[in-house]
Amino acid sequence: MGGQNSADKQRGSSAKARPRGKSFKPGNPHAFKPGDPRINRNGRPKDHAELRALIQELAGEEVAVKGQTFTRLEHLLLSMFRSRSPADRQNVLEHGYGRVPHAITLTLDEQLKQLGINPDEAVADLGAAIAAASAGVDSTGGDESESEADRRNPG
Repeated sequence: MGGQNSADKQRGSSAKARPRGKSFKPGNPHAFKPGDPRINRNGRPKDHAELRALIQELAGEEVAVKGQTFTRLEHLLLSMFRSRSPADRQNVLEHGYGRVPHAITLTLDEQLKQLGINPDEAVADLGAAIAAASAGVDSTGGDESESEADRRNPG
Protein backbone atom coordinates (compact mmCIF):
# COMPACT_ATOMS: atom_id res chain seq x y z
CA MET A 1 0.00 0.00 0.00
CA GLY A 2 0.99 3.63 -0.37
CA GLY A 3 2.31 5.96 2.34
CA GLN A 4 -0.92 8.00 2.48
CA ASN A 5 -4.02 6.97 4.37
CA SER A 6 -7.51 7.57 3.03
CA ALA A 7 -8.00 10.79 5.05
CA ASP A 8 -4.85 12.27 3.47
CA LYS A 9 -6.09 11.34 0.02
CA GLN A 10 -9.47 12.97 0.64
CA ARG A 11 -7.88 16.20 1.82
CA GLY A 12 -5.47 16.15 -1.06
CA SER A 13 -2.51 16.72 1.26
CA SER A 14 0.82 17.44 -0.29
CA ALA A 15 4.35 17.69 1.00
CA LYS A 16 4.06 21.48 1.55
CA ALA A 17 1.17 23.10 3.36
CA ARG A 18 -0.23 26.11 1.55
CA PRO A 19 -0.86 29.34 3.48
CA ARG A 20 -4.45 29.95 4.47
CA GLY A 21 -6.34 33.13 3.61
CA LYS A 22 -5.52 35.87 1.11
CA SER A 23 -2.06 37.25 0.94
CA PHE A 24 -1.42 40.94 1.67
CA LYS A 25 -1.54 43.12 -1.41
CA PRO A 26 0.39 46.39 -1.65
CA GLY A 27 -1.81 49.49 -1.79
CA ASN A 28 -4.45 48.10 0.56
CA PRO A 29 -6.25 51.19 1.98
CA HIS A 30 -7.01 49.34 5.24
CA ALA A 31 -3.41 48.39 5.97
CA PHE A 32 -1.77 49.67 9.14
CA LYS A 33 0.58 52.60 8.69
CA PRO A 34 3.32 53.64 11.13
CA GLY A 35 1.77 55.40 14.14
CA ASP A 36 -1.76 54.11 13.42
CA PRO A 37 -3.66 54.19 16.76
CA ARG A 38 -5.54 50.99 15.89
CA ILE A 39 -2.39 48.92 16.25
CA ASN A 40 -2.50 46.95 19.50
CA ARG A 41 1.06 47.37 20.73
CA ASN A 42 0.32 46.15 24.26
CA GLY A 43 -1.11 42.76 23.29
CA ARG A 44 -4.24 41.24 24.73
CA PRO A 45 -5.38 42.35 28.20
CA LYS A 46 -4.03 40.14 30.99
CA ASP A 47 -7.09 40.18 33.24
CA HIS A 48 -10.76 41.11 33.28
CA ALA A 49 -10.19 44.60 34.71
CA GLU A 50 -7.92 45.49 31.78
CA LEU A 51 -10.40 44.00 29.33
CA ARG A 52 -13.26 45.98 30.87
CA ALA A 53 -11.22 49.21 30.69
CA LEU A 54 -10.34 48.53 27.04
CA ILE A 55 -13.96 47.80 26.12
CA GLN A 56 -15.13 50.98 27.85
CA GLU A 57 -12.43 52.99 26.10
CA LEU A 58 -13.33 51.59 22.68
CA ALA A 59 -17.08 51.91 23.34
CA GLY A 60 -16.64 55.64 23.95
CA GLU A 61 -14.94 56.30 20.59
CA GLU A 62 -17.05 58.15 18.06
CA VAL A 63 -17.85 56.66 14.66
CA ALA A 64 -19.62 58.16 11.67
CA VAL A 65 -22.42 56.06 10.23
CA LYS A 66 -24.48 57.32 7.28
CA GLY A 67 -23.69 60.93 8.05
CA GLN A 68 -24.49 60.68 11.77
CA THR A 69 -21.98 60.53 14.60
CA PHE A 70 -22.43 57.95 17.36
CA THR A 71 -20.26 56.38 19.99
CA ARG A 72 -19.48 52.75 19.27
CA LEU A 73 -21.71 51.76 22.20
CA GLU A 74 -24.66 53.78 20.89
CA HIS A 75 -24.21 52.24 17.45
CA LEU A 76 -24.06 48.74 18.97
CA LEU A 77 -27.22 49.31 21.01
CA LEU A 78 -29.07 50.72 18.00
CA SER A 79 -28.10 47.70 15.91
CA MET A 80 -29.26 45.39 18.74
CA PHE A 81 -32.63 47.21 18.88
CA ARG A 82 -33.03 46.80 15.11
CA SER A 83 -31.82 43.20 15.09
CA ARG A 84 -34.13 40.37 14.07
CA SER A 85 -32.48 38.16 16.69
CA PRO A 86 -34.69 37.80 19.76
CA ALA A 87 -31.60 37.28 21.93
CA ASP A 88 -30.24 40.72 20.97
CA ARG A 89 -33.50 42.45 21.84
CA GLN A 90 -33.81 40.50 25.09
CA ASN A 91 -30.26 41.47 26.12
CA VAL A 92 -30.97 45.16 25.49
CA LEU A 93 -34.18 45.05 27.51
CA GLU A 94 -32.64 43.09 30.38
CA HIS A 95 -29.66 45.43 30.63
CA GLY A 96 -31.85 48.51 30.35
CA TYR A 97 -34.72 47.52 32.62
CA GLY A 98 -33.49 44.48 34.58
CA ARG A 99 -34.25 40.81 34.29
CA VAL A 100 -37.75 39.53 34.67
CA PRO A 101 -37.97 38.02 38.16
CA HIS A 102 -38.43 34.25 38.15
CA ALA A 103 -38.56 33.69 41.90
CA ILE A 104 -41.77 32.39 43.43
CA THR A 105 -42.32 33.37 47.02
CA LEU A 106 -44.70 31.54 49.31
CA THR A 107 -45.73 32.33 52.83
CA LEU A 108 -44.82 29.88 55.54
CA ASP A 109 -48.46 28.78 55.76
CA GLU A 110 -48.55 27.99 52.02
CA GLN A 111 -45.27 26.07 52.18
CA LEU A 112 -46.41 24.00 55.17
CA LYS A 113 -49.76 23.23 53.52
CA GLN A 114 -47.94 22.04 50.37
CA LEU A 115 -45.95 19.66 52.58
CA GLY A 116 -49.16 18.38 54.23
CA ILE A 117 -48.42 19.96 57.62
CA ASN A 118 -51.02 21.84 59.64
CA PRO A 119 -49.52 25.35 60.17
CA ASP A 120 -51.17 25.81 63.59
CA GLU A 121 -49.78 22.51 64.90
CA ALA A 122 -46.32 23.32 63.50
CA VAL A 123 -46.23 26.68 65.30
CA ALA A 124 -47.37 25.04 68.55
CA ASP A 125 -44.71 22.30 68.24
CA LEU A 126 -42.04 24.91 67.49
CA GLY A 127 -43.07 26.99 70.52
CA ALA A 128 -42.91 23.90 72.76
CA ALA A 129 -39.47 22.97 71.43
CA ILE A 130 -38.15 26.49 72.07
CA ALA A 131 -39.57 26.51 75.60
CA ALA A 132 -38.10 23.09 76.33
CA ALA A 133 -34.68 24.09 75.01
CA SER A 134 -34.60 27.22 77.13
CA ALA A 135 -35.59 25.18 80.22
CA GLY A 136 -32.71 22.72 79.66
CA VAL A 137 -34.88 19.83 78.52
CA ASP A 138 -34.43 18.25 75.07
CA SER A 139 -37.43 17.93 72.76
CA THR A 140 -37.94 14.25 73.72
CA GLY A 141 -38.51 15.21 77.35
CA GLY A 142 -35.12 14.10 78.68
CA ASP A 143 -32.77 16.19 80.78
CA GLU A 144 -29.71 17.63 79.00
CA SER A 145 -27.50 16.64 81.92
CA GLU A 146 -27.96 12.94 81.13
CA SER A 147 -25.05 11.35 79.33
CA GLU A 148 -25.40 10.05 75.78
CA ALA A 149 -25.04 6.46 77.03
CA ASP A 150 -27.90 6.95 79.52
CA ARG A 151 -30.16 8.18 76.73
CA ARG A 152 -29.38 5.15 74.57
CA ASN A 153 -29.86 2.66 77.45
CA PRO A 154 -32.66 4.05 79.62
CA GLY A 155 -33.10 0.87 81.71
